[in-house]
Amino acid sequence: MGRRRGKGAGTTYFHKGSGRWCAELSVGFDHHGKPLRVRAYHKTRREAEAWLAEQAALYHKGLLADPSKLTVGEWAEQWLERKSREIRANTLDAYRRELGYALPALGHLPLQKVTPSHVRALLDDLAKRYSYRTVRWVRQKLHVLFEEALSLEIIHRNPVTPVKLKAARGQGQSKTKRPAPWKYTKPPPCLPPSTATRTAVLR
Repeated sequence: MGRRRGKGAGTTYFHKGSGRWCAELSVGFDHHGKPLRVRAYHKTRREAEAWLAEQAALYHKGLLADPSKLTVGEWAEQWLERKSREIRANTLDAYRRELGYALPALGHLPLQKVTPSHVRALLDDLAKRYSYRTVRWVRQKLHVLFEEALSLEIIHRNPVTPVKLKAARGQGQSKTKRPAPWKYTKPPPCLPPSTATRTAVLR
């Protein structure tokens, strides 16, 4: 049986379909009056409640972003932050470098608005300047990034999945310099509030 709390505190319940504990928090309403929620699935009730408490604290401080406005760049930074606690520093550096090829083009886009055509255009452009191996790793990292957003129900489908790669015949190693490991930078303070960065932490 789920455990419900007071207003703004969210709820946790056992999700039979996944066999995991779901934590869910309402973060307001969209322009149609439909409730907006953030949710995540965890192996235990304790993990779900810990995540929910963290999200509720962020929400009451005004630091939890509307999922519909979360950008690819913001989501990537959150994902990399979680990965920093799971993997070695040199591996994290490689993740940042691989995402560094993609995020200058995709980072400003709302996570929920990215389509397969965006991904296709990006990979086609990279293929003109980098090796097939490099482009393949970029695609793989993007797929993992969006797959986690899909599992947390922030997006409804992974836009990378339908985009396939095929090595061009006789393609050689590109001599183009690799970008430095990507780091998220907030917009300048002079931007209007509607475009200012807001941070959400989702697990």
